[in-house]
Amino acid sequence: MGKDAVVRYRSIIALVFGASLSLLSCNPYEYGMGSDRIIKCEILSPVHSVEHSSSESLIKDGGSLDMSYFGLTEYSFSVDTRLEQGDGFQLLIRPVVMHGVVRDSGLVIIFSKRGVAIDSNGRIISEKKYPTVSDGASVLLSVKSDNTFTEIVYGCDTVYKNRLTKIESDDIVFKTLPKSEVRVIQPEWVEVVGD
Repeated sequence: MGKDAVVRYRSIIALVFGASLSLLSCNPYEYGMGSDRIIKCEILSPVHSVEHSSSESLIKDGGSLDMSYFGLTEYSFSVDTRLEQGDGFQLLIRPVVMHGVVRDSGLVIIFSKRGVAIDSNGRIISEKKYPTVSDGASVLLSVKSDNTFTEIVYGCDTVYKNRLTKIESDDIVFKTLPKSEVRVIQPEWVEVVGD
């Protein structure tokens, strides 16, 4: 076998090996969203419960979507949310997500047509009759998290601003309330630089 034949043979082997690896890594539960910074998204519910593109995701009844950005635990996160139908959705801040399963829900903010409730360790620690979610309205949701401080703003209303002793996490999870659908549009995840 000549030198050219060996080079061609090795090239073909490398090409076949590379194609095989790319097929093995094709996971229908994982995708990316965003333009400047690609946010890793993982569907934590049946795959049909989330429809997605590179700029938005529709989380359907019973759906759960984990978003993270490469180990960034001190961040400013913002996304437009739109309730398409139903009563609302939950946002899990500082959850522990391992192998597609939420092991610890962290701080749970429940956005509904009745207002906002905040759950910590399975117990409601705050309830407000405002702000409420309404069908078809796009509302900016932003989260700022650094070390032990977290602030969550929905529209113009600060729904949570306090210190948290829960472990830092690079995950944010959206879950629908029963018989609800929520659309998350154009998420942005930016590093918070300490003072």
